[in-house]
Amino acid sequence: MLFRCVENSRRSQVAEAWACELLPASLKVHSAGSKPGALNPWAVRLMQEVGAAPSTHRAKGLRGVPVAEVDLAIALCLEEICPELPLSLRRESWATPDPARTAADEAALGQARHEIKGKVEELTAR
Repeated sequence: MLFRCVENSRRSQVAEAWACELLPASLKVHSAGSKPGALNPWAVRLMQEVGAAPSTHRAKGLRGVPVAEVDLAIALCLEEICPELPLSLRRESWATPDPARTAADEAALGQARHEIKGKVEELTAR
């Protein structure tokens, strides 16, 4: 499974952390971005809340992901600005507002966290 967004510094990192926490450990989970940046403090804080070690996470592009192992790619940004993938790959779009660009307060950050977690929880029911 691959979560992707532009910078791989916020939404896709948070989705990866939730997936590692909530989905079976046998499932390989990755995240990547088209223009990797530095991890956002909000994402680091959330990863700590779910027990992930932010020190083991880094923003990366698709070259850092074994795409051949991916069976589902989930875009957390608009599909047209997310990293390009092989056409044969099964995809979903979870267009989620970028909390670093739209959030002015903790309530908005909490809403983004809740929305991403809820979508990952839906994966557990499949």
